[in-house]
Amino acid sequence: MEPLTSPVISVSRSKDPLHHFGRVWSYTQGLALHQSARKGDERAHKLARWLKDTAVKVTLDDGSRIYGGWHFSQNTIGDNFKDTRRILGASMWAMHGLVKYLTAPIFKELSQDEADQFKRFYKEMLDGLIHNQRWQDGLFSAGWKPKALAEANSGREFYDILNRFGYVAWEEITPVKALNVVIEHNIDVLSVLNYSIKHAEALGLNKADYLPVRDRLREGIFTKLYNFENRHFITGLSSDNVTPSRHMAIDNTS
Repeated sequence: MEPLTSPVISVSRSKDPLHHFGRVWSYTQGLALHQSARKGDERAHKLARWLKDTAVKVTLDDGSRIYGGWHFSQNTIGDNFKDTRRILGASMWAMHGLVKYLTAPIFKELSQDEADQFKRFYKEMLDGLIHNQRWQDGLFSAGWKPKALAEANSGREFYDILNRFGYVAWEEITPVKALNVVIEHNIDVLSVLNYSIKHAEALGLNKADYLPVRDRLREGIFTKLYNFENRHFITGLSSDNVTPSRHMAIDNTS
């Protein structure tokens, strides 16, 4: 693999035509940070800073700017291509890595000022994801709602970006404007919330702000995403947030 100019973990050298672009995914960076923090690897600092620096802000209807997750993937070599889809599951795995890092012994190596900046960033990102993707029933949509997403993803802009850099666009791919609920994304949110609540004091969070969110989500998972007749978890709800999928999948269940 060619050396990267950034600390991220790139796709390996293979027949994959993207290897020379150093294409990285936010999901992968979250996994790498989680393991680096767990092992006390010094690279955790660089990975965490990269996630902090590449976080995406969106504009709400009232004009305010808040954090809204991460681009699904982006290049680190050759050009500045970004896959502008912001998918909840991928963002939550980045959050998994960050919360593990913020509560790991290696985090204490940072200066107090930088540590405080990271904690503020984590809270702002967590609050942003909760604010923009949570339904009234406590469940979370798979992607950003159209108004918030339109800022970066309009019309065929996504295809134009792909074509401009000579990449092969998958025929049916579109920027995610999903209002549907996917159970594995919701499980990821639940896991992040559980860990955040458990370490609320260390993270500088008010536990009472997140307990109702967690409890509502947990209730929704078991009452709306579980098929009691056939005794299995469904893959999710359709775009009306009501009609359950008839399918089941082992990754969702596990």
